[in-house]
Amino acid sequence: MFFAADHLIERSYILNKSLLKNKPNLDNQNLFIFGIKPTNPSSEYGYFLTKKNKSINKVTKFIEKPKLSKAKEVIKKKGYWNSGMFYLRKDSIINNFKKYQNKTYKSCVEAIKKGKYKNNTYYLNKRAFEKSIEKSFDYAILEKTKQINAIKLDIPWSDLGSWKEILGMYDKNKNKYIKKKNVYYRPWGRYTNLFEGKEFLIKELYVKPKGILSLQKHHHRAEHWLVTQGNPKITLNKDIIVKKPGEHIFIPLEAIHRVQNPGKKPVKIVEAQVGSILKETDIVRYQDIYGRANKL
Repeated sequence: MFFAADHLIERSYILNKSLLKNKPNLDNQNLFIFGIKPTNPSSEYGYFLTKKNKSINKVTKFIEKPKLSKAKEVIKKKGYWNSGMFYLRKDSIINNFKKYQNKTYKSCVEAIKKGKYKNNTYYLNKRAFEKSIEKSFDYAILEKTKQINAIKLDIPWSDLGSWKEILGMYDKNKNKYIKKKNVYYRPWGRYTNLFEGKEFLIKELYVKPKGILSLQKHHHRAEHWLVTQGNPKITLNKDIIVKKPGEHIFIPLEAIHRVQNPGKKPVKIVEAQVGSILKETDIVRYQDIYGRANKL
């Protein structure tokens, strides 16, 4: 079983059940790829189509990150998101590389034969291993073999390969992180610190109707914002941008910015601060309707 390091898999018991169910279908040539039932048309994921062959879903076509209109068509044809997770036997890996990437196969075998074993660790032979061709598994094997099958899953899943996806995950699970001591009230509304890691902080901003944050910048941090509610009016240097729920914006280091809520309903934004100083002290205020601007 091959997993990507940045995937969030929920309801893992369903995944485990599918592994046991499909284990008898593995052989020394085929491989299974996991598909996720789409929750919405997205151009951020690849897709695949399948055809039923007895009890197995055979992959008939891969579609690489299509445009939104194309993604809608693919979903209508019962296409699934390509998760990039694989399930196969060891001898299938070996046989596929022998057949389609023989040079890489031989260099790997040589790297092991000429390698050294010390303190419970194999040290591959560097010169032999470097003969391998640098090529992703998708291009090396998937584009060549015809024996690709699918395991379809209907579970919450995210490819956390961007701040937008990460912030969406924190928003969906924010009730796990909210504590009264982490809620801070301000004249424009409030913010809640959800999670703090090494040089990053996740928080939720709640901007009340007609609330306006100060026009400000930061010397030591950049910010990523995901709008989850309302239509905030965002100042970013000389630009004025209106964002909708589900849209994301990046605030670079030293950029002058502000959030305003001109509407009648609250605005909510999940924010990731990334930098060496993540405290309120790293705020230079240029304008503030609540009288908190710095004297410049």
